[in-house]
Amino acid sequence: MESRDQLFQQAIEEYAEGISRVVHSYVHSRAEHDDLLQEIWLGLWRALPAFRGMPALRRLYIALRRIAV
Repeated sequence: MESRDQLFQQAIEEYAEGISRVVHSYVHSRAEHDDLLQEIWLGLWRALPAFRGMPALRRLYIALRRIAV
């Protein structure tokens, strides 16, 4: 199984652009955008122990996109 650090880095690499677009659709100032992204990544870091690898993170990403749209 991958370490927490590896999963976190992989999630950022794979989903940062999409998450950033979703955040941008809600807030338009750069400062708010950056703050919200930081909160999202911190929330992911805290939640990672509950996930079982990238397939679960992929499902989370899909769910977040559906909710946002």
